[in-house]
Amino acid sequence: MSHFVSGELVRINLDGDEWIDIKKKLSLGDFEKIAIESDSDRPEGRIVSTLLAIIKCWNLKDDGKDMPVNRDSIERLEQDLAVRIITEVGKHNQLKKV
Repeated sequence: MSHFVSGELVRINLDGDEWIDIKKKLSLGDFEKIAIESDSDRPEGRIVSTLLAIIKCWNLKDDGKDMPVNRDSIERLEQDLAVRIITEVGKHNQLKKV
């Protein structure tokens, strides 16, 4: 059993031929980065930081234009899609009982 997070991705298939590749598991470094980048006065800042750590690639477009995976694009995502992404990564990141 490995105690280190690999770079394995999970693909979330959306409507049509759209998809998002997310990290299957978050590392301790990912959690630390989320904490550092999060604005403690704005809970939505933690969501954006989490999505920045999770999303590795996508083929999403806005009015036919390819959208980069960056803070601006993530802040513009529909809320339902953001929840779906976080829910999917949560399935793979359950803390194990000791």
